[in-house]
Formats: sequence, structure tokens, C-alpha cells
Amino acid sequence: MNEGDTVRVPGTSSYDPDGDSLSFHWTVQPGWGIVLVDSTQPEVKFKAPMVDNDTIVKIVLRVDDGILFSIPDTATVIVKNVNTVPVADAGISFSTLSGKMKELDGSGSGDPDGDSLRYTWTAPSGIQLSDVHAVSPAFHAPQVTSKQILTFKLVVSDGYLTSDTSRVEVTVLPIEATLRVAATVNNTTIPYRMRHITLYRQSQGSRWEMVTVLSYDDAGETYYAVWEGEWLITVDPVGDSAGFVTTFSGDVTQWSSAKSFHVTGGAEKQVTVRCVPVAESLTGDGRIDGTIMRDTVSAEVVRNSVSHAEESQKGDIPAKDVSIFLYRSSDDAVIGSTLTDAKGKYLFNNLPSGGYYLIIQLPGYDPNTPWEVEVTDDTTHVANVNFVINEADQHVTGVISKNKINLMLYPNPVQDKLYIQIENRDAGAVIQLYNLTGYLILTQKLENSLTLMDISRLQKGFYLLRIISQNRVVTRRIVKQ
Repeated sequence: MNEGDTVRVPGTSSYDPDGDSLSFHWTVQPGWGIVLVDSTQPEVKFKAPMVDNDTIVKIVLRVDDGILFSIPDTATVIVKNVNTVPVADAGISFSTLSGKMKELDGSGSGDPDGDSLRYTWTAPSGIQLSDVHAVSPAFHAPQVTSKQILTFKLVVSDGYLTSDTSRVEVTVLPIEATLRVAATVNNTTIPYRMRHITLYRQSQGSRWEMVTVLSYDDAGETYYAVWEGEWLITVDPVGDSAGFVTTFSGDVTQWSSAKSFHVTGGAEKQVTVRCVPVAESLTGDGRIDGTIMRDTVSAEVVRNSVSHAEESQKGDIPAKDVSIFLYRSSDDAVIGSTLTDAKGKYLFNNLPSGGYYLIIQLPGYDPNTPWEVEVTDDTTHVANVNFVINEADQHVTGVISKNKINLMLYPNPVQDKLYIQIENRDAGAVIQLYNLTGYLILTQKLENSLTLMDISRLQKGFYLLRIISQNRVVTRRIVKQ
């Protein structure tokens, strides 16, 4: 019999020389986890166990006539190991640019029996893979003048059986348009040395991705070689005397209110960002610094507490070119903004004594809960105000706290009903749902640790879900399909 089959063992040949009626008693050798069905009937049934090799299973029968028991009789069943067909997974479709080197991903392939696999990739004509038998071979995207879709195929084998073919599509985009960007503050063009421009492009999955492209400066403007699609711009100050704060296209300081724009292939697009001037010049002795890291692995992310002693960081990659804003607590005025360097570090200088709070603005990511910092005459340097950006869930960290909000949302993306599970909630805990423009759509109390929210009437798109509990706020992004 094969593993997983239903096995029937008859005992109907048993008899009593005196013609007395018989009772049946079936047993099985221990250790296999086998459950006998009808173990007191003339015929017994069981499901053959899963085995690594062909294996002998012994079933024992004894009968009695109410007074005497028979000698045990053993039935031997050979359970055969069955090789299962492996499964190939060529990964998720993605986009890339002309001439870029990219990797395929067959790591999702597997064998139900745990056997090692041999990978075999097939590339489109004219595309050469670094190793057709690698799990993740690399290739150069061809130079194209219009969008081109490449289909790669993958099969895997355990040495005996070969999987069905899995396919992945790679969209190659041309560099086919010109973007002209100017930046001004108080109607004056900002010099190149006092500004830093970052481009973001909306990917196929509607995520905003930071993009580096060819560029050159001329007559106060910067020209970029881009391609067709939806774009967003960030202009950051360089140096303490730039005179403006980080501003997004649409002339705003919050990315959720920014205005994206469309670039058409073969055309030239001109965009001017009118940057928001700083509220006032700073002349104090205080400073605030820290590090921002990207967490590309962990699903749960934490932010370090503000302390001279704690310098630990969670996250595996420094977050370069991330905008962080400093607000004054007394009137919510934007005091300044800065950009992280190649090591993910940032610094605010010349701060008067007083209360402040920090917010990270990164297109596509939920902003962090404002993180309060106090600069005093005794503590002029507040060090290691560190943040971590979660690339999996697209949100900036919460705060380490004994009252940390443990939150789970599922499913996400969601179609109709969203389940919200929260631990350690207080009696006044509430849920707030916003769209990406900051408009409050609904408010709902958290009556239980598991709450159901009906969002079937919402339009498809991205929303921000805010949980307020224990004087803490957690924000998560949800996707309505």
C-alpha cells in the first residue's frame, strides 16, 4: 500500500471449532500514530502513515469465544514511500529599467518530501542568465525604446520527478522623457548647493519608490532623464542657512498632501516646487541627533527610547536621504527639517531650550507618532533619538514602552471585512480611519480585543488606520481592494 492510502485488513477467516460466536480484538505496533477504525469488527481499517522509506507495519488480531482467547495472529502491511512532484515558483512579477542588472527569485519553490531540488531557468531570446541552474540568477535588462515584457520560465526537479512550469513577467521600462525641476523660496530660485531633490516613482503595486536617474543642472533648473509614469518630488534643505524646510511637490510639508504628476513618454515635463520658508532663525545651543535605519526583515519594529545610555539600533540598512521634520510643541510650528546622510544619521543644531517633536515624512509610509524631545539648559544635547522604518508594512516605528500596543490586522489587503486584534487595550480605546489626504472617514470604539470593521462601502485604495489606546497612538496603512 502507498503512504496515505486507506488499508483494510480482514479477519473474516477466523473461526471457533465449537461453532461459538467470536469477539475481535485488533491492535497495532506503537510508534506510528496509527488509529484503527472498527478495531472490534471482523475487518479493521486504518490510514497508512507517511514514511521516508518503504516500511513494514504489523497489525495483530486476537479472538475469543467469551471464555478462551486465541493465539495472536499478525498481518504484515508494507507501506511504500511515494515520491511527490515538486513545485516551482518563479517569484512575483516586477519592473526594471533598460540596462539594469536584476535577479530572478525561485526561492519559493519546494518539495513536499523535503528533497533537494535542481533549478532550471529558461530566458527569452537574447537574454543571458548568469547561471540557469541558480536559485536566483541575474540578468541584464535589454535597452528598449518602449515598454517590453519578458517572460522567464522555471522548472525544478528532485532527480526523479519534474515540476510544472512556473512563469514570471519582468516589465522593462525605457528612459524616454525629460523632467525639469525648479525650486524656489519666497519667489527666489534656490541655489543648487542649498537644495537636494529626491524623485519618487509609483510602482506597479502603487508603492512609492525612491529613484536615482541621470541628471544635470542648467540655468537654475535640474534636468532628469526619466520614463513614463506617476512621479513625486521632495526638495530638502542643505546647510543651516537654506531658509526653507523640506517641501513636497504641491508645495506642502506632508507627503500625504503632496501632488503627484504624470510624465508622458517622449515629452518634457516642467515642475516648480515653491518651498515653505522656515518659521524663524534658530540661535540656541541645543542639538538633537539620531539615526534612522531600514528594517527589511522583521515584521515587528520598535523605536529606541531617547536616552544618553541607550544607543542600540534595530534595522539592517542605514536609511539614506530620508526627510525628518522638527516641530515646536508650543505652537506646532515647523522649526526645521533635514536629510539623513549615507549612514542614516541626522542632526538639528542651534536649538533654544524648549519642547519639540520629530516626524519622519517618507512617501508611501505611514508617519510615526510624534516623538517628543525636551531641550533644557541642563540637557542641551539630546542624543540617539533613533528610528526604524519597516519596509514590510510601510510604517515608521512605535515607541518602546511597557504599555506597547500589540496590534494585528487581517486580512490586509482587505475587500470587505477587516479584523483588528489588539492586546492590552484600555476601556476608552478607539479606532480612527483616514484617507491619505488626512480626512477622517469613521471612528469606532474598541469594545473587545477582536473587533470587526466593515469597509465594504469604501472605494479601492490606501487608508490610514489609527488606534488610540493607553495614551499611545499606532498608525497602520491598509489597502482596500
